[in-house]
Amino acid sequence: MRRYRACADRLLPGRIAGFHVAGFHVVGSAALGAWREGRSDIEFVAVVCGSAPLAVPRLRVLHAPRPSWCAG
Repeated sequence: MRRYRACADRLLPGRIAGFHVAGFHVVGSAALGAWREGRSDIEFVAVVCGSAPLAVPRLRVLHAPRPSWCAG
């Protein structure tokens, strides 16, 4: 999680902590009771308030499979 937050802060400086979270929903195997330690990931949807037109393209980059620019 620490690496993810560091990457998010690089792409969206000052924005991650600045969003007001209106809802946070766990989905996928964890929500269905099928989560398995060591095999499953935890998926969620966060609903935030406010307008962030520049954030959407940057969030897509952040959530691309294994962003190599963010390794380390």
